[in-house]
Amino acid sequence: MNNNCLKSEEFYRRFREKFPDYQKVHKKFFDAIDSVILEDSQKISPTIIDVGCGNGVRSSALAKKLNASAIDYMDNCETIVQGNHQIANSSIHILDISSNRLTLKKKFDIVLCLNNVLGHIPNNQQKVQALKNLGKFSNNGGLIFLDVNNRYNIANYGLGLSLKNIVLDFLAIFKEDMGDFPLFSKDEAGSYGTIVHLFTKREMMILIKKSGLKIESIKYFNYQNGKKALTQWGGQILFVLKK
Repeated sequence: MNNNCLKSEEFYRRFREKFPDYQKVHKKFFDAIDSVILEDSQKISPTIIDVGCGNGVRSSALAKKLNASAIDYMDNCETIVQGNHQIANSSIHILDISSNRLTLKKKFDIVLCLNNVLGHIPNNQQKVQALKNLGKFSNNGGLIFLDVNNRYNIANYGLGLSLKNIVLDFLAIFKEDMGDFPLFSKDEAGSYGTIVHLFTKREMMILIKKSGLKIESIKYFNYQNGKKALTQWGGQILFVLKK
């Protein structure tokens, strides 16, 4: 990429006006993920933290449906997270989830890390640290909901590109940056972009194991229509984790 390649927080600072439109385009996918969260979350009036919350609209709606007693929003982009005090007992934290110095004394019944937030973290060491921090936020018995974009997702990226990714991964023996792809947008000031990482199931399972978290379930959902897929070839990946 060129000089218009931005850090993730800078990209989303410029992208914030388009973010609601992006949410509308993928509403069926988001609704499918949210239905799993609603179904699996059995605790009455849970506490919630949304890590990489964006504008907070989605997690605020979930909090209301779950009758949450409190919700915290966390993001490293202050501009996009402003205005997230949408329900009672809410707090905002402008923090980097991948920091090894992250301290937050609160713990939560539900930890959300959705919309490929992990894919905006630069390297595996920081990704593992982010997963560890998600575990630190979780109460004993709490659930962590994490979804990632899947570079073997034939249903979304097509057979040709997905096979290309498989072959390149094989030749590179799972080189760390093989899943890094440019993401572009534009506004009145011109075009801009950032680097985002697309994962594989195997890659994620290795990172999760290194973090010490435990996998409760793995599900796949079509990115366009939200329908549940049977295998990793058919959708993006949702992990339900426990510490």
